[in-house]
Amino acid sequence: TYPISSKTAVDISAGDAHSCVVYEDGTAECWGDNSNSKATVPSHSDITEISAGTDDTCVIYGASNTIDCWGDNRNSGGYYAGGYSNSIDDYDGGTGYTDIQTGFRVACAKNSSGTTHCWGGLTAYYYNYSDHGGTSSYHYPCNCSYCYCDIYENSFPNGSIGTTLQNFSVGAYSRHMIGIKSDDTAYTYGNNDGDSLSVPGGRWQKIGTHYYHSCGIRLNGALQCWGSNNHGETVPPTP
Repeated sequence: TYPISSKTAVDISAGDAHSCVVYEDGTAECWGDNSNSKATVPSHSDITEISAGTDDTCVIYGASNTIDCWGDNRNSGGYYAGGYSNSIDDYDGGTGYTDIQTGFRVACAKNSSGTTHCWGGLTAYYYNYSDHGGTSSYHYPCNCSYCYCDIYENSFPNGSIGTTLQNFSVGAYSRHMIGIKSDDTAYTYGNNDGDSLSVPGGRWQKIGTHYYHSCGIRLNGALQCWGSNNHGETVPPTP
């Protein structure tokens, strides 16, 4: 367990193997797995929000509500193409942000005008070249005539999603997001692993999504879940 701080906490986030907190004085700290320095907070003194993802961490800070992200600095692992461009840590999308969430090397943030930007998680390809013995991975374009390419994941928009959202949730370990549009219906983007993006029709207050399942609260307060139910995760207990 992490020692209880004497400071007053105003925001908290739990990632895959690390956790982070923002204090009333605008400072933040993280603990747990610090691989790729994802639990090492930069020296900002005016942080308002923090989000711990799988391999990265992001904050909103400063008078202009700017985004800063750090950690793995990749859109995928070592076997995937795309290199280090358009990764979470490379984002430079202006100021005025009010909400941010990170997932598996992807992130989404909403600004004060209601515009939601997402970035990271470009389409990933695994290359296994038979003329190299069939065992090595190479980051070459997928249009080469002598390579085997397997589309591993969908790409994220890497920019404005073009839809105003009231709130949103970014899935962990699966590159997808679910948001609530201005008419209270759901907006989805990305991988539909386990039917986690198969949102039932109707109007919603808020929806949370993870890897293979999602749960939401309807306008009338009713709870509903969908997606994979391997462990009973889509069957809420009876009140």
